[in-house]
Amino acid sequence: TNEPSTSQVEYGFTNSYGSFTTLNSTLATTHTEKITNLNNNTTYHFRVISKDSSSNIGQSQDFTFTTFRDVTPPVRSNGLPTGTLASSTLSVVVSLTTDEPSMCYYSNLPSTPFAQMSAVFTTTGDKNHSMNFSVQAGSSYFIYVRCRDTALNANTNDFPILFSVASKTVTQDVN
Repeated sequence: TNEPSTSQVEYGFTNSYGSFTTLNSTLATTHTEKITNLNNNTTYHFRVISKDSSSNIGQSQDFTFTTFRDVTPPVRSNGLPTGTLASSTLSVVVSLTTDEPSMCYYSNLPSTPFAQMSAVFTTTGDKNHSMNFSVQAGSSYFIYVRCRDTALNANTNDFPILFSVASKTVTQDVN
């Protein structure tokens, strides 16, 4: 702007708009507004609204932009459990997180394509995924996870969650 003023963006699918960014009441001549939670591959209309210290309101003409189509599968992280669990462990919660809402499936065999996985996490569809899993002492577990986001981008590689349960130790009294 040519004089210090506030910043706000009005935006929507048409030039009727319908949504606003949070008003930035800092008076400035350079303005930046972040718009979040937009749909992929969608055209949006927007205009900028500013108000100076005398409460004079100025607004831009209508502009448009188009968001990109999401082509990236979800990023998986924080797979649990890991390492060796106590021999008294009977069940565990197997979990992981993704960077975007996703559906996560698993297999006990590596390199299983996503489309062939039928075992789904009990809690999935958001960013946190988990399931209860029965285990027994002296066993190792190999769980290979693949996820698909809401834009149908599926992982093409395994996210391994590997852990074991310690063997029970048997002690005998020697008389």
